[in-house]
Amino acid sequence: MEEKHHRVNHPIRQMMVNNFLGGIAWSFGTLIGATIIVAVAGFLFSRIDVIPIVGTFITNIIRFIAQNNPNLLQ
Repeated sequence: MEEKHHRVNHPIRQMMVNNFLGGIAWSFGTLIGATIIVAVAGFLFSRIDVIPIVGTFITNIIRFIAQNNPNLLQ
């Protein structure tokens, strides 16, 4: 059988820092993506009259945020 393992010639400290920074970047990107998806879904649900409970609930949340953060929508 052929050996499929390779020797890593990078210092362990450098690998740990690179992996740590990569993990932070991945989680930050995931957070931003999820925030955008939830915001768009919330906006769309607030416009739907078919589901009055969800639409009213989301509309109340958006009104609350707009009233407490007037600079947010400018």
